[in-house]
Amino acid sequence: MKTKIYKYLLIGLLFSFVMSCKEDFLNVEPIATDNEASFYLTQKDAEMATTAVYAQLAYMTAWDRETSMLLGNMASDDADAGGEDPGDVTSFQDIAKLKHIPSNENLRLPYGVFYKAIMLANKALEKLPNIPKIDKEASPAAINQMIAEIKALRALNTFQLTQIYGEVPLVDHVLGSSEFIQPRAKMKDLYAFMEKDLKEAIEVLPLSYDAENVGRITKGAAMAILAKIYLFGSSYAKNYPGDARFEGLTERWADALAMAENVMNLGVYKLLGADGETYSCWRGDKVSGFRYLFTTAGDNSAEAILEVQNIQDGLKWLSSRGSSIVHWSGPRYYYDAKGVKQTTSYWGFDIPTKSLKDEFEAGDPRLDITIHMPGGNDSINLTGGWYKICFDNSLTRMYQNKYECSYDEYRKNTGSWNEAPMNFKILRYGEVVLTAAEAAVMLGNNDKALKYINMIRSRARACGGPGNTVPADLTGTVTLDQVKHERRCELALEGKRFYDLVRWGDASAKLNGFVKGNDESVVFVKGKHEFFPIPQAEVDVSKGVLKQYPGWE
Repeated sequence: MKTKIYKYLLIGLLFSFVMSCKEDFLNVEPIATDNEASFYLTQKDAEMATTAVYAQLAYMTAWDRETSMLLGNMASDDADAGGEDPGDVTSFQDIAKLKHIPSNENLRLPYGVFYKAIMLANKALEKLPNIPKIDKEASPAAINQMIAEIKALRALNTFQLTQIYGEVPLVDHVLGSSEFIQPRAKMKDLYAFMEKDLKEAIEVLPLSYDAENVGRITKGAAMAILAKIYLFGSSYAKNYPGDARFEGLTERWADALAMAENVMNLGVYKLLGADGETYSCWRGDKVSGFRYLFTTAGDNSAEAILEVQNIQDGLKWLSSRGSSIVHWSGPRYYYDAKGVKQTTSYWGFDIPTKSLKDEFEAGDPRLDITIHMPGGNDSINLTGGWYKICFDNSLTRMYQNKYECSYDEYRKNTGSWNEAPMNFKILRYGEVVLTAAEAAVMLGNNDKALKYINMIRSRARACGGPGNTVPADLTGTVTLDQVKHERRCELALEGKRFYDLVRWGDASAKLNGFVKGNDESVVFVKGKHEFFPIPQAEVDVSKGVLKQYPGWE
């Protein structure tokens, strides 16, 4: 199913590498070369340019490790850094304790990758409209669809930048040499730009693709991204009145609800296992829908809205074909058949906190699917079968359990930490349903809030098997705190928590004084830690034009 999209991703990775090179390595005249005069001429060229933008989703570790595992999980109350000990990978430990500084190496990669995607998108959007005039065999409809995909990807990358860094430069066209240095744009302008891109994309994008093109942005994916943008903008407007960083944003809960419901009404997506269905994968023949969702067999399922397409091909293409989060966060030690402690070769970062474990109601099936812990789900699949995990080197005596592969599909074939074949989920249907529930609460529409939050709780309950009663359906008036609870349990360790705490205005209350590492209390400074600093190298090269937020100077 994934053959064609992976072939195009490989071409796109090579193309994006060439497009981003700024210097010649040999001072000779090439015999032949591709440049703008000889490219952007055919529909095939358009496909390559489009795929180059998609390729940034799989480039290095910007999406699964930095944006999700480090900034989304470890910086929050859901996870600590972990590793061999509290001194393992200092840059990780600093982010987990909010001790990071603008020169932290892990803040540079997402900034660069997201802007590289935007640069490639802008170049393609400038050139693709002219291709049907040049290539008479090109399909105008196909070109228009690719333009729509690129606009949605440009909006997605812009949103990721705002979620991490706050106000950032707005790059809506191919920059001339005098435009390379840009100041931060206002958040309201960034949000208006993303909304325009997504609305235009939604009008053109298809509901689905054939099996060879799975992974491309659909109408539902663009709608889901826009619903999330409405949700975040509304939260900022409500919870940060008078804050200059969010000036001009307004509460648009009705738009968030309507757009989330638009996704739900497409009839394309479902909550896996909501009716008690079971599935077959490496974990067993009859696993629950929620468990199946986090396996390679569950990639691109009916719950998938947008996933990074990962593959293990053994070719080591710039560390960019497979997932890294599986290796970085897998349990670090196990006991062999003789009871002797051995290394799994995984690295054991992103360890769940007691706070996260305690958030789950007793009997919630999602707990064992999310967290490895003694007495619960405490085994790992390695060569020769299943082995007990050793938790001695985990300060919290837990490891994450959502992102794992079997030995046969991953470690048997490679020793590389960046070649796990499991997809990384950017957006799934469960998150859209929770967006609808939250927006309904904020609008005072209790009937819809109750319906949508109980869809999530009902699926969770069904995943516990026949007769399971936890978590029970809610009754009465749904509160925002109940939505926050459900969102934390449903999306735990999927890279959402820190950004949610910030938009709710809860980050200071939840994180200030939170103990991590060797009994070190986190210090959260209001007005500073809501966003991560712009990478110092970017500030330096701007010569004072690009300024840090207060506290990060």
